[in-house]
Amino acid sequence: MKFSTKIGVSFLALSLILGGVFTSLLAFRSYDFIVSKSRMHLETLAFNAMDKFSRFMYERQLNLVEMSNRPIFRSRKTTLVELQQTLLKEAKTNPLFSSISIFDLDRIRLADSQNLNLGKQDPLHSHWQDILSGQLSTASSIELSSSLNMPTFYFAAPIYDEENKPFRALVMRVTPTELNGIFNKQLQGSSIEDYNWDLIDNSGRLLYSSHQPKGIFKTDMSLFTDHINSQPDQNFGNYFITDPANGQEKFVVFVREQGYLGYHSNDMILLLHIPSDIAFKSALEYSRKSIEIFLFFAIILALIGLWYGRKMAHPIKKLQQAVARYGKGDDEPDLVVNSNDEIGELTLEFKKMIKARKLAEDTLERVWEQSLESRKIESLGYLTEGVCHEILNPLNIMSIQIQMLSKKYKDTLKIEHSFETLNHQIDRIHGTVTSLQDLANISGAQKADVQINDLLEKTLELVVNSPKNQNIVFIKNFSPDLPQACLDLHEVMQAFYQVLQNALEAMPQGGKLTIQTGHYQDARGVKIIEVRLTDTGVGISKENLSKVMEPFYSTKPTLYRVGMGLSLCQKNIVKNGGRVRIESEEGQGTTVIFELPMKQNLKME
Repeated sequence: MKFSTKIGVSFLALSLILGGVFTSLLAFRSYDFIVSKSRMHLETLAFNAMDKFSRFMYERQLNLVEMSNRPIFRSRKTTLVELQQTLLKEAKTNPLFSSISIFDLDRIRLADSQNLNLGKQDPLHSHWQDILSGQLSTASSIELSSSLNMPTFYFAAPIYDEENKPFRALVMRVTPTELNGIFNKQLQGSSIEDYNWDLIDNSGRLLYSSHQPKGIFKTDMSLFTDHINSQPDQNFGNYFITDPANGQEKFVVFVREQGYLGYHSNDMILLLHIPSDIAFKSALEYSRKSIEIFLFFAIILALIGLWYGRKMAHPIKKLQQAVARYGKGDDEPDLVVNSNDEIGELTLEFKKMIKARKLAEDTLERVWEQSLESRKIESLGYLTEGVCHEILNPLNIMSIQIQMLSKKYKDTLKIEHSFETLNHQIDRIHGTVTSLQDLANISGAQKADVQINDLLEKTLELVVNSPKNQNIVFIKNFSPDLPQACLDLHEVMQAFYQVLQNALEAMPQGGKLTIQTGHYQDARGVKIIEVRLTDTGVGISKENLSKVMEPFYSTKPTLYRVGMGLSLCQKNIVKNGGRVRIESEEGQGTTVIFELPMKQNLKME
């Protein structure tokens, strides 16, 4: 048996012992005490039901106030058709009201959610007195509706125009059908099945009943109200009565309406009545049977718990001794597993822990060696960075000299072709070394406050003087109030330069290159500086557009391509907290969009 089962049985035995003692003491208490507890429970159920009813009525009052203040109802320009359409929509979205009507102050019905009695004068109900005096009327008028054939709670409010003068009235009707769900829900969790409830007003008039719907406004409730009126200072209470119809004794709980927040109607009273033998049946049965059952099991399980308690203590003590020896330096304490429960599993895990510790000590030296290898690789990265730098300087000098010779001997076709081949090869070496240098760069970015417009001007100076600039028209559209950004100058300028060079290559026959800057605030509230570089070149096909950011991908001829430009461009921008997007169609040109974070301590104008 599992150790947890042993523990469970022991605690079950202890629980039953204590439960038996407690139940025995409770059973010896008087019958009146048990009845008193049951009374309190039923009073709580009835009180909660009445509270939820008051809350329900309060929410309808809020609906009334909110709707009466809507501009469409307060405007004298609103037509009757608009009023009628609004009420029809409201009836669909708020089904808790059986009907919603708008009257003028002569009680003529102007609009109705059920299209009933339009143009007719409403009888002078009691709620009209409140409306004409400029007050809310919330369920102060409760009458039997001829159209609905059930009691109806009226909620009414005057409607004021834009000049705060009353000129209309909003009247809503609520039937008590919702109350069934409210009251019955309170008793669903209890063991009481045979119960009835009634709702009466302070005059004893039956407003709603769960068991005699035909008696509403007709049944004499004096049998109940006499008892209630004898306790005028109590908001809730209980008593016993004998039903004259069948002679059955009933237990009755009454709760007076207390209102909810700012709502209070007309002192309605909730009656919950249950047959006495049903109301206290469980308490009586518990009192009679609990002693017999609990005392029997308490004795049996107490003996079982004592036996299991002793059996559990033995393996725990052995494990404790082994742990103590291990703590004193014994790497292989004598542990014998004799049980298949959690204690046995714990012992096995303890043995595994000892072996794992030895294994960890053996591998510690290997981990240290791997750490040394990692440092060697890091040092190699620094070395690679330096070597790349030394290669790039002579390459740049060679490229400049070749360009100068190419201009001097441009009329000689073979020499010009050789210069062109040399330039291509130098560009290829330059691209590969630059990519290797960027990948090997392990130093942190050196950021500074920069003005993006100035950075683009410096980059354009390099591009304009490039030999690739053939018949290209540069259009600059810089935002004059562009805020500063905190960026790594080298990385961002390198990204701009790479995209500008790609744009020149995309327009071998010439074209327009537009450079535009601006700033905005996105939906998350982040302030962004945007740079758009748009060319009128060959564009990018849909199948290639999703690949251009991948390392070593290029659409250039195999002999000249490296494929690291846009990949490194994206890497540099991401390192500076921004992102790069590309929009392009084949034959329609390309737009590269840079989104860079604005300096945090500056606010956008």
